[in-house]
Amino acid sequence: MATRKPARSNLVAPRFHASAFPELENLNETDTVQSLDRLTDGKVEKMTLIVCCAAMAMLRQVASPILWLDTQGNVLVQGREYVPIVTPGVTANHTSKGVVYDFSGNRGGILFGDPDALKLSGSMTISSWIYLRSYANNGAQAQILFRGDDRNGLDPYCLAAEADGTMNFTINNAQGQGMGVKTEVPLNQWLHVLASFNDQTGELAMWVNGEKTAFARTAKHPFTNLQAQFTPGVGVGNVQNNHGPHNQPLNGMIADLRLYTSALTPEDVSWFAPGTSKQP
Repeated sequence: MATRKPARSNLVAPRFHASAFPELENLNETDTVQSLDRLTDGKVEKMTLIVCCAAMAMLRQVASPILWLDTQGNVLVQGREYVPIVTPGVTANHTSKGVVYDFSGNRGGILFGDPDALKLSGSMTISSWIYLRSYANNGAQAQILFRGDDRNGLDPYCLAAEADGTMNFTINNAQGQGMGVKTEVPLNQWLHVLASFNDQTGELAMWVNGEKTAFARTAKHPFTNLQAQFTPGVGVGNVQNNHGPHNQPLNGMIADLRLYTSALTPEDVSWFAPGTSKQP
């Protein structure tokens, strides 16, 4: 699969979210024009730009992240504070632009266990600012966001830097059959990476700094249930189990990591998501 080098970031993130317009929640995605027409008594031409944007956000089903390491230092699952296990090798640094998580590249990670909310088997999007100091210090990958257990290859989803100088987003089914997209990424600079899977179309895609750099289609879907005896879970900056047989540590930094339960684009995240997605 061909890869392209990413452009420099040009994302813009105004503070705006569609939840400010609850009257748009019942818009029919398959009947957009008629829905907007009814909403405005037939005067679509007089609708303000901001309401049009809000309607688009609702039609794309943009919601708050199911998992969010926000720039204020909060760790949220389903919008509620969550206390993960932070293992040695991870530091939360408070900067002028928010909290940045620094991973030493040894064995540290942020570990979540395996909460039901993160057992995604349908559409998803991972969005994060990432700064790589190296590609993979231990083995073939350095994990950004990972769900799996101690078995080989049975990992429902992951975003990882690879030793060949690429960023790879992969989903796997319960038979260990997977599909992924990957793109070249540079070291020693901040990048905004967004990877998505659309379970309706089978499309996997990746954007770096707002530019679409990889695309594929698949009939495979990530699976839900891992096996309890193999320590299932979710990890940020490493695999899910710091005492297990695998160690895939990130040597770099992560900021504003988000996991959504819908297939989004950089425009969705930067324009419509709550909070901001600015370069650290």
